[in-house]
Amino acid sequence: MRHGVLLLLPGIAVLVAVLVAVFVRARRRRPSSPVVEMLRAGEILLDPPCLTRDELIATLTAVLAVRAGRPDDAASFAALVREREALAGTGVGDGVAIPHGEVPGLGGPMLAFARLAAGVDFDAPDGERVRLVFLLLMPAREYDRQLEILSAMARLLIRPELRRGLLAARAPSEVVTLLDGAVRGAVRGQER
Repeated sequence: MRHGVLLLLPGIAVLVAVLVAVFVRARRRRPSSPVVEMLRAGEILLDPPCLTRDELIATLTAVLAVRAGRPDDAASFAALVREREALAGTGVGDGVAIPHGEVPGLGGPMLAFARLAAGVDFDAPDGERVRLVFLLLMPAREYDRQLEILSAMARLLIRPELRRGLLAARAPSEVVTLLDGAVRGAVRGQER
């Protein structure tokens, strides 16, 4: 019996070493933001020809409705977001707005981003016209998840250097890279 246990020890040692290596590697990875992941699955529009808040909401909800496999529901998605906008403008200041709405039957949160050449009025508290718009669609009654996503967006968009980068982005992939870099920078800053 003792020989059998001794024969297993090298195999167990290798298994432990592999598990430790996997654990260490996983801890080194920087967590991604829900914002980055949703944009990878969502839509990024640079300089769409929208001149009003309603046009922009219609454009962004239309592309998300297609992504959700519900293109015929684009108008109802837009109406839900406009309904939320009527309660209070979603301009947060510094040229940023985060319009959002709850969509019954939506499979999960969806996000679209638009960078506008000319600003649009979103009733921002600073009175500034908005050029950076993140439109969020949420399944009904997922309040905690919605707050988590909106908080993650606020933590990212408070940074002037990120906003400047988004305004200068030349391609959708650059938008994702900028946001991902901001998330990774925030994590590195917290580790110190």
